[in-house]
Amino acid sequence: MFVLVSVFFFFQAEDGIRDLVRSRGLGDVYKRQEEDCIAPRYAGANVVVSNKEFVMSDQHLAPFVLTDQDGRDVRIDFSDGATLIYWYPMADTPGCIAQAEGLRDNFEGFEALGCRILGASFDAASRNRAFRDKYRLPFELLSDASHEVAILQGVVTEDASVARRVAFLVDACGRIVHRYDVDDPTMFAERVLDDLEGINMSRHGS
Repeated sequence: MFVLVSVFFFFQAEDGIRDLVRSRGLGDVYKRQEEDCIAPRYAGANVVVSNKEFVMSDQHLAPFVLTDQDGRDVRIDFSDGATLIYWYPMADTPGCIAQAEGLRDNFEGFEALGCRILGASFDAASRNRAFRDKYRLPFELLSDASHEVAILQGVVTEDASVARRVAFLVDACGRIVHRYDVDDPTMFAERVLDDLEGINMSRHGS
C-alpha cells in the first residue's frame, strides 16, 4: 500500500513539473532534454523566470538570460548543441582582443564540430557591439551589467569590477564538459578545439 501511494505521488509531482515548465515557455526544452540526455533531468527545477532562480552545480549550467550586443535579451538554454561560454574582462583590451581573434579565426572549426560560441563580460551592450564590429567577430557578445550571472556561475565575487577569464564548454544537456581558467588567451581557441575533437558532444549523450 505504501509503495502504491509513493508511486502515485511521484507521478503527480512529475506532471506538476511538466505543467510548470510548459507554462513558463520551456516545454520543448524540457522535452528535448528528457528524451536526449543521460544526465539527471534538472530542467524542471531550473526554469528561468529571472536569473535569481538560476541554479548551477559543479556539473551543470542552467539556462540563463543576458543582453546581447544589440540590446536584446537572449535566453541561453543549450538545447541546440554544444556551447562555449567564455568570460572576458573588458572589450577591446589586448588580452580580450587576442582571445576573440583566435576564436574568430577558428570559427569554421567550431561550426564544423557543432559548437556555438558566446562571449560574456560586464561591458555595456554598446561597447560589446563596437568590439564585435571592429574585429568582425561572428559570434554573440553578452552583457552581464548586474554581474548576476557571473556570480552565479562562480566567475567572480560580488565586489569584482571585471569578469575573470573563465570559460565553460557545455553540452546540449547543460553538462559542463570542461571549465577553463584561461592563462594564455592567444592559444585558447586551439585548446578548446582539441577538447571538442576528442569528445562526443552529440545531443544523444556520450
